[in-house]
Amino acid sequence: MTNHHTYTDYGRVSEPNMVIKTYGFTKDPRLDSLDNYLLVMEYAPSGDLYKYLQNNFTEIDWRKKAFIIYFTINGYLNFKHIGK
Repeated sequence: MTNHHTYTDYGRVSEPNMVIKTYGFTKDPRLDSLDNYLLVMEYAPSGDLYKYLQNNFTEIDWRKKAFIIYFTINGYLNFKHIGK
């Protein structure tokens, strides 16, 4: 089954050093009556960040944890700024 919906492209929203690239967003076709949107992001072979941290937290050093936090916040702020 294929879902056909409009994809809004803002170019590459993410910066090259971001944790994961974000390309844009689209309205969720399953919930047309609500204002729900989906982010279009780079494929993450390790799954989502939550699962990655759950499975690897003790093996990740604090420098990498700080890197993840910094670039997650930076990415959020950059994406929020573009939406204005």
